[in-house]
Amino acid sequence: MNVDIRDMMKPVAALLAVSLTAAALLGVINYITKPAIAANAEAAKAAALEQVLELPPDGAFGEVIFVDPPTDEGVISFAEARASGEIVGYALTVVKRAYAGEMTFMVGINSGGEIAGISIFKHDETPGLGSNAAGSWNEQFIGQTGPFSLARFTPRDNEIVPIAAATITSEAVVDGVNAALEFYHDKLGGGE
Repeated sequence: MNVDIRDMMKPVAALLAVSLTAAALLGVINYITKPAIAANAEAAKAAALEQVLELPPDGAFGEVIFVDPPTDEGVISFAEARASGEIVGYALTVVKRAYAGEMTFMVGINSGGEIAGISIFKHDETPGLGSNAAGSWNEQFIGQTGPFSLARFTPRDNEIVPIAAATITSEAVVDGVNAALEFYHDKLGGGE
């Protein structure tokens, strides 16, 4: 049986053409959507700022300052909040390793050193389990000064009830909030 090399090259050429066309289309779509994706990420961060620290009417957040290099504990940036010329708190962004990957969240700390809010805006945790950390579960931190630990039985002061079947995620959030509090006290002069 004689096989002509040209007959073998036709499917290869067709596959190559389809692959190049698909790659070109993906490149164009990426180019078109990249600004929208970046804008959505910035909008999520802005919404997180407002969620973690309630400001008075004359309040505003300052510029986000990136920690270079990020701390070993995961603090990557912070923003100062001011009202009437006074510092009213900070919003700190933390990245921690959780069960399904990295979790990025913001922790608001008021001028009294209390947790004012937590907003988890990036995670890959299991829906219905670890993803519950992004909901009302984190409200148990609010108004507390830490440092925090997970409750093993009945929670006491500064103990957080873990999410059932999501202990690794719960530990990541507790560790991140503690890292934010430590940064607030050690680097930002919190509580002085």
